[in-house]
Amino acid sequence: MSSSSPRPPGTRLGLALAVALGVLTALLAPAAPSSAGVVDPLVGAPAQGECYDVTYAQAGGSSLDEDPVPCTQRHTVWVTDVVVLEGSDPIDPDSPALQARLTAACYDARDAAIGADLTRYGRSVYQMVFFTPTQAQRDAGARWASCGLVLLQAGGLVTTTRATPARLSSDRVPAALALCVDKRFRATPCAQRHIARSKVGIPLKGADVDLDRAPKIAERKCPRKVGRAYAGWYLRGTDPGRGLLNCMVRDR
Repeated sequence: MSSSSPRPPGTRLGLALAVALGVLTALLAPAAPSSAGVVDPLVGAPAQGECYDVTYAQAGGSSLDEDPVPCTQRHTVWVTDVVVLEGSDPIDPDSPALQARLTAACYDARDAAIGADLTRYGRSVYQMVFFTPTQAQRDAGARWASCGLVLLQAGGLVTTTRATPARLSSDRVPAALALCVDKRFRATPCAQRHIARSKVGIPLKGADVDLDRAPKIAERKCPRKVGRAYAGWYLRGTDPGRGLLNCMVRDR
């Protein structure tokens, strides 16, 4: 049986930036007034290390007026970096120029937070998210973009009280972070109810990181790698122009 990894809402920024299928976009933090006569490019920006408690649907929307919460309380988003944009940098999330500007900062921030091993990331339920100012914040002079991490869970997000993301320090990804899928083939931690788990990850690059090409590659390579337990495939973007094709196996 072959299965696709469905593309969730809110992929406008992330798909082109990360070639990371399933990236969410979010626009967080209410506008804050700037000092009279002074334009603050960080007006309304989240701070690196802050956390937010938002739903998957909210995170996939066009804007949010949410305050950060203490990271020791229940939350779903860790903010990993904030980038001040130059005067010539567009703020439009759909802009290739903005996506290119964020690439180095956001991927470096992810690697610093959880480790730089792309296979471990691709076999986890970690997902990068990207934030830009609301229109009200832009009108107040905001010129920033920021990056974060979430954990996917069966069409939603994992709620956690961890102050910082857990590092992927071993090839054996812990069950709370490891990629499994539910009966609708949505990414979910293996510690939760699931029907199949990632057994092997096949690195892909360039044009092969594509939902149309992935099934053919999976049908050719996955059964040889995992045998008769093969239950489908799940494609994850890992870096610009790179991805990991997960060969899924049924759990006994």
